[in-house]
Amino acid sequence: MKVCMLASGHDPRDDRIFHREAKSLSGIGYDVSVIAPGDVRAAFREDGVKIFPVRPFKRGLVRRVGIVWDLLRKGLDLRADVYHCHEPESLSVGVILKVLTRAKVVYDVHEHWPSLISARFHGPLREVVFLFVKVLEDLAAEGADAVISVSGSLRAGAEVVHNCPPLRSFTPLRKGPPGRLVVYEGGISPDRGLSVFLEALLRVRDAFPDVIFKVVGDLRGEDEGWVREFVEKHNIKANFEITGWLPYSEVPERLMEADIGVILFQPVLYNNIVGAPNKLFEYMAAGLPVVAPDF
Repeated sequence: MKVCMLASGHDPRDDRIFHREAKSLSGIGYDVSVIAPGDVRAAFREDGVKIFPVRPFKRGLVRRVGIVWDLLRKGLDLRADVYHCHEPESLSVGVILKVLTRAKVVYDVHEHWPSLISARFHGPLREVVFLFVKVLEDLAAEGADAVISVSGSLRAGAEVVHNCPPLRSFTPLRKGPPGRLVVYEGGISPDRGLSVFLEALLRVRDAFPDVIFKVVGDLRGEDEGWVREFVEKHNIKANFEITGWLPYSEVPERLMEADIGVILFQPVLYNNIVGAPNKLFEYMAAGLPVVAPDF
């Protein structure tokens, strides 16, 4: 059976889409393809999964329409038996492909899209966009043969499949005495607690001068300037590290070197409140105690 993953806003090697779902399906015998925005346009195969990159993701209506067209065109070429969709846009493509090819469609909800997309707008327009995305998503979901969700909070007559990493990636390390390494895994930004992370470092360093706060991931481009200034102003260069984006296979080892994992999402987006972040399950798989918000 041919399964095609359609994604309009995720990288072809996204942790959930590629490493957990596509590779798992390929491992039990399915013929799996991923169509998603990428930096290269040539198709390639990785870990048994065929990847078809389309034009890179960028904000803007024209660019998004172009990506949707690319998904539709390549998805039709592949003639899959099942189209597995990850956003409202790709779901709309999947429903069209279902009509054209009689394939099955699965909608995989791992974000609260109305709140996430509308957060880019301000004032009354935010509410309009929220309603528009919700109506679009609900209408398109009516055409899906199955809907799955990673969180009970996102569930509305859907099957919940928790977003857990493969345990085989987390081989226990021989660790020395407890240290003072605090880790945040993933992309960190103001709505995900970037300022809280830095302010906490200042307080903890007063009591434990050798503590290290490490981001196993990266910053958004617009945050780099003020973070650099903050680090220099408070003289915490020796206590603050950013690894940059790492290959997925290297992340478990970096987490298992740590002593504490933190989740610092702020309640500024509904998606942050109801979501079940990847890092929670990855910290648990690494055997880390977790510091997380209570809201």
